[in-house]
Amino acid sequence: MTELHAQAGLWTQHAWRIPALYLEGEAPDRSHDTMVSDALLAVVRARGLPLTTDPDYLPLRPVTGWRMHVDDMGAITLDWPHFTPLLESAPVESPDGWQEAAAATGIVVVFAGHGLGLHEPHTDGNGHAFTQLWDAAAAGALAGGAVVVAGHETRAAELDRTLARPQRRVNHHDHPSGHR
Repeated sequence: MTELHAQAGLWTQHAWRIPALYLEGEAPDRSHDTMVSDALLAVVRARGLPLTTDPDYLPLRPVTGWRMHVDDMGAITLDWPHFTPLLESAPVESPDGWQEAAAATGIVVVFAGHGLGLHEPHTDGNGHAFTQLWDAAAAGALAGGAVVVAGHETRAAELDRTLARPQRRVNHHDHPSGHR
């Protein structure tokens, strides 16, 4: 039986509080009667979610073909380039401010991989996806990208334009002392 685990959280990047959705899944290997822990990673990468080797430098341009719907009760439907949603009306517990941040930014960062510990009990905090994100990324076991929130496409485009603006760099000619 295929298992998909989901956890919501808030991600901070570029001084923005961005809602995040962490996904981890296993699927049966029909030829060996075992579970494949990286099945979800392979499938989402094949559907356009890019490999993420450093979450701190995750591009926030929305991934083509992916869209998230969040209903009034907080249930999530995650559409992707496939004929059925990856998640459909899934009740995912989210922290305070998650839905408001989704509406304000117009995106949710989706991380999918293995080694995130979502299927393990996390009474001591060690099973929390956020604590294991960088290890999974360094191991090549993480995909991630920004997904547009349905109904907030304009916000997502504004955020993308804001973050795409080149930052003005100070060089030694611009600095008052003439030095860096």
